[in-house]
Formats: sequence, structure tokens, C-alpha cells
Amino acid sequence: MDSYITLKVKEENLEVINEMLPYVSEYIKEIIYDRDNKIIKVRCDEDSRSEVENSIQELEEMVTNNFFENDKINSVIIKDWTNKRVYNKKDVFAELKEKSEIYDTASGAFAYNGLTLKIFNYFLYKIDEYAKQIFNDCTIKYHRVPSLYSLDGYQKGGYFDSFPHHIMFETTCLNNLDNINKFSEAQNFKEANVKIKKPSNVLRTASCAPIYKYLENKVIDKNEKDIYIVIGTCFRNEAENIKTLSRLNEFTMKEYVFVGDERFIEDKLDRAMGLWEFWADTFSLNSKIETATDSFFANNYKRLKLFQVLGKSKIEFKCLIPNENKYISCSSKNYHRTHFSSKYNIYYGDKSTLAQSACFAFGIDRLTFALLSQKGVDIELWDENTIEEINKYVELF
Repeated sequence: MDSYITLKVKEENLEVINEMLPYVSEYIKEIIYDRDNKIIKVRCDEDSRSEVENSIQELEEMVTNNFFENDKINSVIIKDWTNKRVYNKKDVFAELKEKSEIYDTASGAFAYNGLTLKIFNYFLYKIDEYAKQIFNDCTIKYHRVPSLYSLDGYQKGGYFDSFPHHIMFETTCLNNLDNINKFSEAQNFKEANVKIKKPSNVLRTASCAPIYKYLENKVIDKNEKDIYIVIGTCFRNEAENIKTLSRLNEFTMKEYVFVGDERFIEDKLDRAMGLWEFWADTFSLNSKIETATDSFFANNYKRLKLFQVLGKSKIEFKCLIPNENKYISCSSKNYHRTHFSSKYNIYYGDKSTLAQSACFAFGIDRLTFALLSQKGVDIELWDENTIEEINKYVELF
């Protein structure tokens, strides 16, 4: 028998609690989000209600503890294009699925073809081309990184402290003949009683992670002006948050990574932000640039979020998804300062000074989804500026 738990949440905590609820208990069946009334309803079995309530209470305590009671986090809009008129209001995700231009291969994992793949490739090419233009006084180094990363390596980077709810693991069957035969002969995997190895690897959540290992124990010369362009397939456990291409378990991320001193980092981040402005103007995207915080899921949740906002260490380029009336983060500027260099012993100038680092990340799937959501799937209805820009990199017709 189903049971419903109703939560009345403070407005400033509404979004983050709604986002984190899928991770707090395996017994949650459905989450109903009533933004207008600031209410969240959770559906579960009556038998597991008590356990779910305890888990929810623990989450609420993490988010609303006394440390943060009088310190409301507010984002700051840096650039605002939210007055741009959007002509398409249709559900593009449904249209693309109906046309078979996207199709799922697993929960939160999609294959692309047709127009979707063309727009996806446009963003990949444009990011490279833009870097050549604005970083022409630097040496650009390209890295394509694998999805697998060792558990120990990821722990070293501090990812388990901040994002344990996003981690996905890689494992195999235990290596013995009986176990492998059971797996091979089983008609139904759930009933096979196959023994699985304890994971020793994770699937990366961000593309930039291997760069810090690559630079481990290095002293960066003050005359070096290296910029890394990194691409990889990334994985995040989005649980029940998966509805469209806005949230995926598997996605492509391309990043500019900068390592050096503060002046070098800030200059390169400022240059990179010009690409957001270019897209907003050229495509007339209903979008905005604003300060942001990550959805940390740990005991230091408030401290980490407060640090990001006060230090303006995370800034996002958000685009409207018209039929959902919601803005999604399509790209982000992330200033790590000495977080990674202190863990990997990366220095600047000499061993008395830690280097600083930052990444400028592009979610290729989200950029593709946002553009198509605002323009629609009928190219004949697109504006000339959009067609002209994309045709420079891919053949639309």
C-alpha cells in the first residue's frame, strides 16, 4: 500500500532538497514537486514509511542546520538575456524520440543521429576553434581521457567528500569458472546469483580529473602558457532526476583546463566567457550567466556551498528549456584555486608556491538540447544567423 509524505520546505532550500531526495532512500517510489506551493510529496510503501521519514529528516538537517540559518545563499546574475523571445515551445525531447534522432540504450544514456548529432558536433568543433582564436598566445594541448579512474585516485582528488551521490562504479564477475558459467548460462541475470568483484574503479564524473594526475609533482615554469583541452565521456548517478537530456547518467564533457598563477587563471577564464556571450548573441538564446553552487552531498554541504558563492568560484551559463519553463546549466566556469594542486603537488615557479587551477566545462549534450529546444527541429523555421553559424562547421542541409 502506498503512503505519501508531505514536506513543507523553505523557498531557499526547495530546489536542492528536491534534487537530493532521490538519493536518500531506495524505498522512495516517486517525488512530486509543487514549486508554487513550496511543497514536495514523497511516495513510498507504507511498510517503509518510517525509514524514509528518518532519511528525509537527516537530509533536512544537513541542509537547514543552524550554521546557515541566517545566511541565505543567493545567486547573482552577471549577464542577462532572459528577455530574448523564444519561438519554439514544443517538447523537443519527445519530438526527437518520435523521429528516432535520439534513442536510449540504458537509463540516462542516449545515442544521437540526424540533426541532433549535427548540433552536437557543431559544439565540439566550435569549442576547439574558439580556443585557437582567443588563446593564440598560448600552447594548446589536447587530451582525450578514458572513462575509468581508480578508486584511490578519485579519493585523492577529494571527489568522495563532495559528490558521493554521483559516483558510478565499474566492476566484473569474480574470476572463477563456476561463477562465470552461472553468468553465461543464466536466462535471467537477477536470478543467476552471480558474485561480483568489489569495485576498484569508478566512472569519471568530470573530464578534467586526469589532468591533475598528469601534472603531479610538476613545477610549472613561469614562462609556460599551456592550456589543456580535454574531452571525455562522463558518468553521474542522476537516479530519478532523469527526465530529458537535461540530466543524464552518461554524457560528453569538453573542458578548457588552466594551471598557473592567479593572474593567468583569471585572464583565461575571462577570455573563455566570451564564447557564452557569442552564443547568446548569435543564436539569440534566452539565457543568463550567474553565480552558482554545486549540489554537495556531505556533512560539509553548507560550508562548501557558501565558499563557492562568496568566492565566486563557480559561474554557470544557463539556457531556457521553453516547454519546461526551466533554466539548465549548459556550461560552467570553475575556479579550484589550490584544491587540486595541493593534493597532487603541482607548483608554480618553484616548490614554495602551489599552482592554482580552473576548468571551463561544456556539457555538449545540454548545449545541444538547449539550442534545439529553443529553435525547434524544423531548420526551415530557424533564423539566418543560427543557420549561417552552424553551417560553418557542419552541413545542416
